[in-house]
Amino acid sequence: MAYIDSELENFRIIWQSIADKVLVIALIVAGMGVAAGLSMYLGYAPQEIVPPR
Repeated sequence: MAYIDSELENFRIIWQSIADKVLVIALIVAGMGVAAGLSMYLGYAPQEIVPPR
């Protein structure tokens, strides 16, 4: 029984480390999305590049 408990504990540790990495990536992507949306709202969006005539 102790073997099963230790295996479950190892699984929890691995799952938590994966979940932490996914959460950090999701927060970074969400922050970039909020920053892009805010810049568009404030009018600082990238201008369309038109070659001179």
